[in-house]
Amino acid sequence: MNAKLSGNHIYDAFLEPLEDGSYVHEGRTFHLAPCFWIFAGTDAPTAGKSQDHLSNKALDFESRLSHPIMHLGYAKSENNNSENPDHALNVLRRVEQIYIGVATIRAVFPEVTKISKKVLKAFSLIPPETVGPRGIRRLVMSLECVQYGRVMGNNLPEKWYQQMRIPELLVDSWREQVDSEDLLVEIRSQALLEQQ
Repeated sequence: MNAKLSGNHIYDAFLEPLEDGSYVHEGRTFHLAPCFWIFAGTDAPTAGKSQDHLSNKALDFESRLSHPIMHLGYAKSENNNSENPDHALNVLRRVEQIYIGVATIRAVFPEVTKISKKVLKAFSLIPPETVGPRGIRRLVMSLECVQYGRVMGNNLPEKWYQQMRIPELLVDSWREQVDSEDLLVEIRSQALLEQQ
């Protein structure tokens, strides 16, 4: 978000959509349903070394954020407990891996509306510091026999965990997890909700 486009800070363009819940593109006004906005950048808008490089809207932009700015990195911690900020960051990274996995499944297999908890757990095991979105996409593209609008553990290719560089100890507990029709999670996109 701290990049520039045609000499202007990109985040300047988000002030009106954040305030009004709408934006104008090619002369048409588009309304935004309530949603979460997640902005990412290499620096916070107001963290520049020189005030000359900041937009005069940087403070206004940051004042509209409902959560404090989070600095995400891939520093490892030896002590992962709930009092450790690295643990919370690790949990957030794992949730992001699940989100990327589900979003990729929906993009590759638009007919899929249900995913088993075992598959969601598989995505959470993928180490974000070594496997990014492209690696997850490769895994999703290698799913086998996806049908009936659902993805289950048996759709994952054999030895998928080696491709994703997951330690064997974690894989053992994943294998023991039950995978059944009763443990499917329904994935509901905005397009599906609008069709109902």
